[in-house]
Amino acid sequence: MLVAGMLLWIAGCGGVSSDTMADIYYDAKQLGSYYSNYELSGLTQSIGEDTISGTYRGFNGMVMLWNYEVPGDIALDIDYKFQVLHGKVKLVMVDPEGQIHTIEELSGGATSDGMKTESFSMYDGLYRLKLVGTDDAEVEFAVEVDEGDFIGAK
Repeated sequence: MLVAGMLLWIAGCGGVSSDTMADIYYDAKQLGSYYSNYELSGLTQSIGEDTISGTYRGFNGMVMLWNYEVPGDIALDIDYKFQVLHGKVKLVMVDPEGQIHTIEELSGGATSDGMKTESFSMYDGLYRLKLVGTDDAEVEFAVEVDEGDFIGAK
C-alpha cells in the first residue's frame, strides 16, 4: 500500500513520464526544444572543426549535432550522409522559432546517396541540427558545416 501511494505521488509530481525515448521521434515540440534527449547502447564519434561523424547504436531520441547563432541574414550549406542499418533515423534542422525542417529520413537498410547538400536561408537566431532515431536505430553518419559548433552525444 505504501509503495502504491509513493508511485502515485511520484507520477503526480512528474517523476514518471508516459513519454518514451522512441516517442520523441514523432513529437515536434520535443524536437524543437534546445536540448538533446536520447539513449544509446553504444557510440563512436569524432568531432572536428567543421565536421562530425560517427556511429550510434541502440539509438532512440534526439542528439543535437550542431548549433549556430546566426548573426544576420545568410545562406548556409549543410553537407551530410548517413546509413541506417536498423530502425528509423531522420536529420532535422530546428529554426529559431522551434519549427522542424526534415532534411532526410531513412529506415533500416537505407543509405543516403553519397554526400548530399542542403542549403538554408537563415536569419538572426539560434539554429540547431539534430539526428533523431527510433526503434533502437543503428546509424553511421557524417555532417559538414563551415559555421557553428558541433556537439554530438556525450
